[in-house]
Amino acid sequence: MKKNNLIFYKLILATFLFIFFLLIYKNYKIIKNINLNSVAVSKTQQYKDKESNIKEYGYSDILKILLEDNNIDILNITNSLEDNKLVIINIKYNGDIKSLYTKLESFNTNENFCYVDNIKIESNSVNEQNLYSTICFIANK
Repeated sequence: MKKNNLIFYKLILATFLFIFFLLIYKNYKIIKNINLNSVAVSKTQQYKDKESNIKEYGYSDILKILLEDNNIDILNITNSLEDNKLVIINIKYNGDIKSLYTKLESFNTNENFCYVDNIKIESNSVNEQNLYSTICFIANK
């Protein structure tokens, strides 16, 4: 009889240990799944925060920057073929190279400025020059 009781208690103990380890395993899987979901949620939240911090610039912002100087004449405004968020502007600048350089440096401080390309110089007189250039800005409105 004692031997049967001992076997019975061992079976009950083995059953409880099996249930205990099964519950621990299930709990581990649930916690792991929750952690993976929270990481995914935090990454999407960071992405949304970055998207909300992006400033939007339109054509009016670009024109305001360009038309601050009376020496700049806008010849052409087109969208970039590679990226719709870029605007390519062909300008004519009446003045000397030093003043154009300082103006381009002031453009460089703007957040929506990308690059300058194709600078051409035509001399009208000794001090006066027509400078043609292509300037690229971000317009994402």
